[in-house]
Amino acid sequence: MPASASKLPALSRNKTGGEIVFSMSNVTLRIGRRRILPQTSWTIRTGENWVIIGPNGAGKTTLLHAVIGRVPVVSGKLSRPHPSAVPGAIGYVSFDMEQRVIDRERARDEARYFSGKSGDRLRAGDIVFGTRPGDSASAWPGDDRLAPLGLDALLNRDLRHLSTGELRRVFIGRARVRCRGLLVLDEPFEGLDARHARRVADMLDKMMLQDVQLILVTHHIETLPERINRAMVINNGRVTALGSRTEILTSRSLATIYGPVIHGPVDPLPAARQPAAETLIDVRNATVRHGSRIVFENLCWQVRANEHWAISGPNGAGKTTLLRLVTGDHLQAYANEIYLFGRRRGSGESIWDIKKRFGVVSTELQRRYRLRILARNVVRSGFFDSIGLYRSCTPSQRAGADQWIMRLNLTALMSRRYDQLSVGERKLVLIARAMVKSPAVLILDEPCQGLDPANRRRVLALVDRIGQTTGTRIIFVSHRPDEIPACITHRLRLPAGNAV
Repeated sequence: MPASASKLPALSRNKTGGEIVFSMSNVTLRIGRRRILPQTSWTIRTGENWVIIGPNGAGKTTLLHAVIGRVPVVSGKLSRPHPSAVPGAIGYVSFDMEQRVIDRERARDEARYFSGKSGDRLRAGDIVFGTRPGDSASAWPGDDRLAPLGLDALLNRDLRHLSTGELRRVFIGRARVRCRGLLVLDEPFEGLDARHARRVADMLDKMMLQDVQLILVTHHIETLPERINRAMVINNGRVTALGSRTEILTSRSLATIYGPVIHGPVDPLPAARQPAAETLIDVRNATVRHGSRIVFENLCWQVRANEHWAISGPNGAGKTTLLRLVTGDHLQAYANEIYLFGRRRGSGESIWDIKKRFGVVSTELQRRYRLRILARNVVRSGFFDSIGLYRSCTPSQRAGADQWIMRLNLTALMSRRYDQLSVGERKLVLIARAMVKSPAVLILDEPCQGLDPANRRRVLALVDRIGQTTGTRIIFVSHRPDEIPACITHRLRLPAGNAV
């Protein structure tokens, strides 16, 4: 539901006399051919720490890109009178920024392979301190400011072997090192387990008490650091409210901002083909090592035909690694004894024979799916388990995809390019992609990351409906107990092990 400006606090001017750090005066921004945040005026002064909230696709990340200097200004005036607001001095964290670094590393991997220098891989410490792969770790200075992030045990680890939560902590550390007074964080708590989310929030409070100002985008108001004192609401590409935190973040205002859940047509869900095997997944004494580090050892797990599973555990415990073993996307999948649908992996089946039985939504898939194609074609690509759409869909496939698009209320996104959608909007598109073929097993690895409260409720309600009314079995990974669907029948908690 679009927010109604009449139901929110009126736009107000800051009355404090602090020094101006950054300001926008009647600024309009551009994303591709779209103009967004028309005639926006906003001033940040010393002593102010801001939270920015609003639904998925409202324009929050675009505004942050204006602050860090990465989006064209069509009209108006943008000013940076304070040295901390110069783009090179701003510490910044976002999903897209992480993606750019990972994409560069993948490109370098190819160059290293052909040059014979495959040993010089990017480590976590290179990300944090800006060193080059292969440089001595002694070049990494000790920094007490990073202690709350628990990065010491991660610095020498290969970037490819970090979990989503570990990566997020590494990039927060990178932003802290680069920050010269202004820290801009886009959903920093996504992917963090509860312990590290608390530690990051405490760290941010201490930083604001000392020498750092914060601009934070989050959908999780309950995790806000205490010293956030200003708030902004963005909805439908416009700033609809500015004011103090206590003025904006009331229960009534939040209900107005996010509105009720909007469901698509309540039609019968297509039933998945029931597998012949009683046991769908059987992992026997699996062990995964990365160098000298053991991710997990002698792990046994069975998923039967009448079970839905939730998997939890701290960052780095191996949740995503286990799922990638099952789907065959991990290099050590064939070094372990794994049975799928009654047949041992490696006994003659192709990877595509396996994939056609699974629907997958994960952060890794979202990182890999970077094509500039229409969102509708992303959904349709689920029939072929491809990154991109390279085959023509049959009329029945097109109709099936359209049904899932309506169920998730995504019709308005389908004519837009996937790469120009917000992180939350992309996640919704990938969920539709996973379901178009009515898979035997639906793997959802942190599916609510980046979703606003209304979309989170919508997705969880849909997952629960799939689990209770179709033959599709659910495997659901989340750090948040309040995100576990009601259909879940069994739980697997991976121990901390080598997680830090």
